[in-house]
Amino acid sequence: MSLRADIRLDIQGLRALAVIAVIAFHMRADWLPGGYLGVDVFFVISGFVVSRVILQRADGFSYLDFYANRVRRIVPAYAAMLLVVALLAAVLLVPDDFRLFEKSLRRALLFTSNQHFAQEGDYFAPAAHEWPLLHTWSLAVEMQFYLLLPLVLRWTPRRWLSTVLAALCVTGFAIAQWRLSRGGEGLLDLYYAMSARAPEFLMGAWLASVQRPTPNAPPRQRLLLGLTGLGLMLSAFALLSGDHFSPLAAAWPCAGALMLIAARDDVAMGRYLSSRWMVWVGALSYSLYLWHWPLLALARYTWQDPDLPWPLLTAVAFAFSSLAWLSWRWIEQPWQKPRGMKRGTRITVVAAMMVTSLLASRPLNASIAPTPPRAALRYAAPDTICHGRIHGDCQRGAALRQNELMLLGDSHAAQLNLFMDAFGQEQGVRATVISASSCLPLPGFEDQLLEPWAIEPCRHMQQAVKKRLSDQRTLVLAGKWSQQLSNPAFAPAMRAFLNDAGRQQQRVIVLGQLPLLSRNPVRVLRLEALGIYTANTVTPLARDANAQMEAMLRRFPHASFVDLSAHAMFDALPFADGELIYMDTHHLNEVGSVRYAQAAGARLAQLLTSTGTPSSP
Repeated sequence: MSLRADIRLDIQGLRALAVIAVIAFHMRADWLPGGYLGVDVFFVISGFVVSRVILQRADGFSYLDFYANRVRRIVPAYAAMLLVVALLAAVLLVPDDFRLFEKSLRRALLFTSNQHFAQEGDYFAPAAHEWPLLHTWSLAVEMQFYLLLPLVLRWTPRRWLSTVLAALCVTGFAIAQWRLSRGGEGLLDLYYAMSARAPEFLMGAWLASVQRPTPNAPPRQRLLLGLTGLGLMLSAFALLSGDHFSPLAAAWPCAGALMLIAARDDVAMGRYLSSRWMVWVGALSYSLYLWHWPLLALARYTWQDPDLPWPLLTAVAFAFSSLAWLSWRWIEQPWQKPRGMKRGTRITVVAAMMVTSLLASRPLNASIAPTPPRAALRYAAPDTICHGRIHGDCQRGAALRQNELMLLGDSHAAQLNLFMDAFGQEQGVRATVISASSCLPLPGFEDQLLEPWAIEPCRHMQQAVKKRLSDQRTLVLAGKWSQQLSNPAFAPAMRAFLNDAGRQQQRVIVLGQLPLLSRNPVRVLRLEALGIYTANTVTPLARDANAQMEAMLRRFPHASFVDLSAHAMFDALPFADGELIYMDTHHLNEVGSVRYAQAAGARLAQLLTSTGTPSSP
């Protein structure tokens, strides 16, 4: 059974519109804010095309032939992409990031990467625009849906089929929108869930079940339908933002695509979509989708900026377009021909590409450059600090002293655990250190703008702090103020906290944010080993945020702002006396945390003494 029979050229043109929208959005989101919805248009197209073939071959349908055809259509080019991207990632990614990449690669090989990315939440992982295999989530969703679609179409009585498909589609959209309205941590799961995207496939399947071989509406009506559909789709691409996923927003361009398909190819819109260049781009659309994202992601990882400069962006576009053509010409086309390589040979070649991508990439990654020592890649052993969860008593510093202060904050407080150990042992001070990624674990801190994976740890640590807060006389806060100040709820919450601390007669010391680098120094060192040199500078963001925080605290006499980052140890970042002291753009590593205590601890001790906190036995 071939899915290439009776190809409609206008649908190839519709694929071209969808892939152009997706690529434009991925290259620069402000070019086409809703271009990401092109993926949803692809789902509608797939639902229509595949369902039409299944229904046309109702008498001679074979599940085995169907799945073999889908594998032959999708897997060979997909496996080649995974192999090349795995080798590129092995060369470019630092070891910790490569280990995360390997997880996504294993799930991509199984077509379950949508579930992986829904569960992946790590503050120290590369940003999503740097994940080379992020785009495979949509192919995973498609393959998962293909497991169910033939069963629905074959086992539903033909006279009820369109009604059942319509009911499933409407119900699916309603459930997805209801899940969205609940908010919370499930939003990421919803975005990547096959169940949330199934209604889009079902829209196409429904049209395939009701559309007759010949049109029964006059050309003028179908032209109007096509123009309306094109308007819906293009307006969605231009106007809808990619900031938040909404099933109803996705239904907007999907409805437009459905209208364009229903209008057919014998009216003006269909003839335009069937034009030679649109059909050619549509034929390349699968390979373009496969290759554009990994190269953009790896370029952004290397450049360490989502906004690539024009020369680099142009070079990447040329590279992925060339690879897409090569993939289409030498993989897609030959593998879809009935004759050619024997089935056993095909399976062996694909399996070899997949196994090689998994097995050859790890030794290659390790061979590029020496792996930095663990102390250079973290600020403390995760299971020894109270960051996102409680481990032990959360105490640092002098072992035989009673607790004298509490250090709270986001990961910029977590990076000071070893600082507090070294400082406390030197000054005879014992401290409680509690932190959570992106979160100030204080009463009233707004967590709704956090990444979904950060919400529960934040709330957990807020409860832990609440139990201990009233017993403390001195509170020390540390945070990535350049990020916290971007949250509109932060300043009111901070002022409310400071007012409450004043009523409780608690002293508050706010530590300034440490200098923020333009590039991750560990990545810079790896690229230098490859002969790629990029400048690493200190950005003004931390300095500006510190000025805002200092101004906020002036009206609170019981609060002090102290910037310990002006010390000479920060003059040659990311190094101090030849040692790497930063683990990324804004966190000290273990070496840096201890050196920071040695360099700036005396000043903090003076401040603690002046505020009435004992600093000596």
